[in-house]
Formats: sequence, C-alpha cells, structure tokens
Amino acid sequence: MTYSPAVATTTDALSDIADLVDALLVEPWEPQKVTGRRREAWAQLAPLILNGITLSKFDTPAFDRLMNGHMPLLRHSRDRVWTAALFVVAAALSRSEPVEFRRFLFSPPLLNEMAGLSRIIDYMVRLYAGSTDFRPELRRQVINLIFDPVEELARASDLRQVVDFVAARLADIDGFQPDLSGISLDLMGAVLAARRGVYDLRHQIR
Repeated sequence: MTYSPAVATTTDALSDIADLVDALLVEPWEPQKVTGRRREAWAQLAPLILNGITLSKFDTPAFDRLMNGHMPLLRHSRDRVWTAALFVVAAALSRSEPVEFRRFLFSPPLLNEMAGLSRIIDYMVRLYAGSTDFRPELRRQVINLIFDPVEELARASDLRQVVDFVAARLADIDGFQPDLSGISLDLMGAVLAARRGVYDLRHQIR
C-alpha cells in the first residue's frame, strides 16, 4: 500500500485531520456503502497522518487497523471527538517521535476506557511540551474532549471557563520544571467530570 506524502505545514495538517474527521461524520456509516465523500476524506487522512513516512510490510497492517477500525465509530459526536484526538496525536508522533509512532500503531489508546483517555491526555501534554508547532491544534483537541460531553446542556460561559482552564494548565508547561504528570491529571479530571455532567465540570474547573 502506498501513501503520498503530506504537503501542508504541521499546524495546518493537524487541523485538516480534525476537520476531515468532522466531514466523515456528516454521512451515516453504512458498511456496505462507502460514499464518494467519505472515501475521498478517508483517503486524505492517511497521508496527513503519515507525513511521508514509509511503512514497512509489518507496520502497514497496523496502520490500516488504526484507520479502518475507527470508521464505524464516527456515527456519534463523542466518538468523533475521540477519533479526531487520536488521529491528531498519531500525526504529531509521526512528525516528532517515529519510534513512539510505531508503538502507537500497534497499541493505540482504546476508545472510552479510562486508561485510553489517560494515555491520550498524556500524549497531548508531552507533545505540547515538545513542540510549539503542535500547540494550537492540541489545545483545541483537549478543549473538545472536555466540552463535548456537556455541549448540549452547557452555557457559553461554560465553554469560556473550559477554554480558560485548559489555557491555564497548559501555560504551566512553560514554567520552571513543569509537572507534566500533574497537568495531565488535572486535564483528565476535567474530562471525567464532564462525562458525569455539566455541574460536575463546573465544580471541577472553577
């Protein structure tokens, strides 16, 4: 299987990945009917994530499982948010940590498991600390993971609070000897609180 290298800049490419996942959610998933729009969007995702990496014959099936295994999950908003975060992290790893990217392919974080959520947050914090190029899209993905479960019941002020909370915690990364594990735990706490409801989220991040 051959994938063409991506040509977009790092920041734009990561944002394009999330936008393509959104586009895939527009149409209902039907295993026996892959529409042209879905096929086109899915074909664009692979090169954006790989960024020119040539996969070995052993790595290619793992990459295909990562990609194709998440197609049916895009029927629901929460799964779309998770999948966007997963693919953005994969793309950031392919650009900065190729060895870890390969590990990621063979053992990706699992959807809706606490351990999987924790791994995704840990990856995001570490990648945020490692490269300013990744920061805008990683910040957006963290906000989405926290806010999506309460979006229907939340107020505009709740979104502002989430944005401010995430910005404050991520800003600590640039401090002296930042506690990356503590930052991850705080963000994870907000994600879990949001899954319990908007009132728990407000209490968690105030």
